[in-house]
Amino acid sequence: MSKRMSTIFWVGFPVFLITIATAGGIAIYRYGENANNPEIVDVAASPVPPSPEPTTASEPDRAELKVQVLNGRGIPGAANEAKKVLEDLGYKDIATGNASSYDFNNTEVATTKDKADYLELLIKDLSDTYQATSSTQQLEDTNDFDAVVIVGESR
Repeated sequence: MSKRMSTIFWVGFPVFLITIATAGGIAIYRYGENANNPEIVDVAASPVPPSPEPTTASEPDRAELKVQVLNGRGIPGAANEAKKVLEDLGYKDIATGNASSYDFNNTEVATTKDKADYLELLIKDLSDTYQATSSTQQLEDTNDFDAVVIVGESR
């Protein structure tokens, strides 16, 4: 090997090693910084898949419920007023009539067993206008209606 090649080798080789060592040190330093900083996350390198979006339970379809609204106040038109409230919320199949008595203080809601998932929805829908509560009795599955609302005093 010539003297000139030997000089280039002994000067270039240490420079090469220093360059590699410096680049490695910088890479290790940056990796350590990112590992300790929770704000900097390399999502592409993350082996954990992103969590799925939370799903919300869908509300029952108001239009599918057959409702009977009964006047339990004795004030003419009370059942029709409640019918209008329910229609404005999307209920479609609503019949009105009079309750067996007119001494209801609260508006009572009852459903059949197979439509029980509508009970809380009906109470919530009526609660802005009426003091709605769940009836103490459940409707028979043979009832002509899925739900019965007996209108009591309004708020």
